[in-house]
Amino acid sequence: MIANYFILFIFGACIGSFLNVVVLRYNPEKTALLGRHLGGRSRCRSCGKSLRWFELIPVLSFAFQGGKCRGCRQKISWQYPIVEILSGAILVAAYWKWGFTPEALLISLFALSLLVLSFIDFYFQVIPDELNLFIGFLGLIFVFFGAWDKSFGPTEGSFIGYYASVLGFRQNIFINHLAAAVFAGLLFYGLIFLTRGKGMGVGDAKLALAAGLFIGWPDIVLALMFSFVLGGLFGFVALVSRKKKMKDLLPFGPFMAAGILLIVFLGFNICHGYLRFFNLV
Repeated sequence: MIANYFILFIFGACIGSFLNVVVLRYNPEKTALLGRHLGGRSRCRSCGKSLRWFELIPVLSFAFQGGKCRGCRQKISWQYPIVEILSGAILVAAYWKWGFTPEALLISLFALSLLVLSFIDFYFQVIPDELNLFIGFLGLIFVFFGAWDKSFGPTEGSFIGYYASVLGFRQNIFINHLAAAVFAGLLFYGLIFLTRGKGMGVGDAKLALAAGLFIGWPDIVLALMFSFVLGGLFGFVALVSRKKKMKDLLPFGPFMAAGILLIVFLGFNICHGYLRFFNLV
């Protein structure tokens, strides 16, 4: 069992190494998310030196080189090991909860997509349409698999388990996931309208809609609630520490991704722990 986790983590870290290339070579004004620009040798972003194979080993190369380029000794971004470790952790967590199943594969692809868009949004303040479309496509597959096989997906058809029954829309999986997508989309497009585009971006609205299609109702409600809480806390800390000003843009994609993944992997535990804390269960 431990060997399986270890192999999955290594495989995930290798995927993370590729995802770093996707993020760092992306140019929202000139390139699509995937294209010819992803080809070619990897180079140091400071001195341009072509990297050897032993300088490209996920996580380990960064650690053994002390986080610096072997050629120019300039610091290497912490993004490299962070994305590799998170990618490995996503595969391990999916296998731990769902085993080697179609659910684990779809959820892994969903989570890795959220990881990529989080870093792209952080750097460029944009969420590529390709990623939102891909997440929406994964959501459709998830729904159709769930309709075809009642045992498919999370317990009770929700990532928060039987607690989902409190908020309804449980009779039909198509209505459930469509309701989640419509709710999330209307919420964000409403925010865009009310703030005249200054409080939220269209990419965020598209992501909310696509994510709602994937995780369903009422999971999307809790996921967005956590997203706003995390974003608010980060913004408050940034303002207090004077790292951000009121007029500065704060990409919301990473917080939305974090809120969604909290529900996907820990939704039931969070709800159960909260209710137990207040002696409600």
